[in-house]
Amino acid sequence: MIVLRGNSGSGKTSVARAVRAAYGRGLALVGQDVVRRELLRERDVHGGVNIGLIDTIVRYSLDHGYHVLLEGILTASRYGEMLQSLHRDHAGTSAFFYLDVSLPETLRRHDSRPLRSGAVRGRCHSVRHSVLGPIRAGAPARRAPETGVVQHLDIHDSVTYNV
Repeated sequence: MIVLRGNSGSGKTSVARAVRAAYGRGLALVGQDVVRRELLRERDVHGGVNIGLIDTIVRYSLDHGYHVLLEGILTASRYGEMLQSLHRDHAGTSAFFYLDVSLPETLRRHDSRPLRSGAVRGRCHSVRHSVLGPIRAGAPARRAPETGVVQHLDIHDSVTYNV
């Protein structure tokens, strides 16, 4: 299981698609935006329905022999408990990556998108590297081992490094 998190415009979806293309069949790509925005048309709120649905999709895919790449902003304050639970419960290898892209670069990338939103400028500061906390529920205190990937890596380098 791979979890790929980061700010809006950090390249999560591009890297996830490239990893999937390099891997081929047998890798379930679960996108937070696809589940939340497209499937449910839900706002990103604490306790949102999408959190449980993402958890269910990831677990179902793993239980049926797929590797999973979960990608999204996945802020720790809203999604951290679910991510920690997935990490704790998954018997296989888990890798957590955070794409750490500067605010100016994030804004530059958003300005180049066809459907850009001014609302992104106000939200970028609030989601800067929301670190995952320790696992709870009786387990020894440990964190999901999240690796930072900095903005100077291009997609090819990121995929090569992560696969």
